[in-house]
Amino acid sequence: MTLAKPDIDSALSQIFSTPLVLYDWPGTAEMNAGLTSAIEALMAGSGGVTKSNVGGWHSALDFLYQSDVPAIAVLNGAIQQIFTALIPHVLTQPPSGKLGIAVEGWANCLKAGEYNSLHAHPNAAWSGVYFITGIPSGGDANGFGGKLEFVDPRPGASIMHTDSSALSGRCLVTPQPGRMALFPGWLQHFVHPFSAPGQRMSVAFNIFLRES
Repeated sequence: MTLAKPDIDSALSQIFSTPLVLYDWPGTAEMNAGLTSAIEALMAGSGGVTKSNVGGWHSALDFLYQSDVPAIAVLNGAIQQIFTALIPHVLTQPPSGKLGIAVEGWANCLKAGEYNSLHAHPNAAWSGVYFITGIPSGGDANGFGGKLEFVDPRPGASIMHTDSSALSGRCLVTPQPGRMALFPGWLQHFVHPFSAPGQRMSVAFNIFLRES
């Protein structure tokens, strides 16, 4: 007796997967210049706040509320667009009512030796970051400087680590101008110490859902 060859494609499921969106927006040079100017103006007038940042500058959570600044308005629109496109891919069924989106955001600026410690974003359905600047070529001496790293949320995933396996591994995101990352707010992450000249500038945000 011989059993038929298994159809593994129809039998394989990805359970407990964690969605991550990485999207490189085209044509962002003008917006990035406007965001840089807005952030530098805020930095000149405020010492910022301390959250997960160790050193560096972190704005208040109302950065994205400045709708009178064209670059910030464009970034707000981009966040709304990409999240609207994501919704059908993560909902198991359509919402019973109208799904509203509320967004808060803050600007970040890191220089050499500064970083963000391990943290998550409590109460946010989704979180994200938009990179205004990248890492200068040749300025990342250790291969990790300034990169965003997500921590595997499965407690047992590190018991048997195999780099070549999809069951475990590191998830590192390299900042590039125009790149946006979206991830569940509960997913822990941190930023490696920035080791390049200049500054690493970004806008992070939280997305809150309201069903009516």
